[in-house]
Amino acid sequence: MNRQRERPDMRIQGFTIRPTPTHRFLGVIVDQELRWSAQIDNAVAKGTAYILQLRRLSSAAKGIPLRLMRQLYQAVAAPKMLYAADLWFNPTFRDGSDTLQRGSVGVAKRLSSVQRLAALSITGAMRT
Repeated sequence: MNRQRERPDMRIQGFTIRPTPTHRFLGVIVDQELRWSAQIDNAVAKGTAYILQLRRLSSAAKGIPLRLMRQLYQAVAAPKMLYAADLWFNPTFRDGSDTLQRGSVGVAKRLSSVQRLAALSITGAMRT
């Protein structure tokens, strides 16, 4: 299958429809090659943005309590980041005696970095 081919414009009843590399449908980004990289990039960026805003609320001296930070993360940031994850994320697993993981390993690593930021913000721990 040649994914680099040129996609011509389409004409329907006198209207010209130009192809775009991605399209958002019901909040999920689908690209013309039916890959999920744009959706994954968007999910990681959205999760990071929410976590950084939550971090601003959680200063040790005058921020909101840590239990409310956890509740905000679970109610707002995680659902926004993981919207429709059952479509674009395959859970990681080990198959028998293999030491290699299978599934969406790269995506899991990217999401775990966002969750690490969240854990540091919620617990108030040092970033080292």
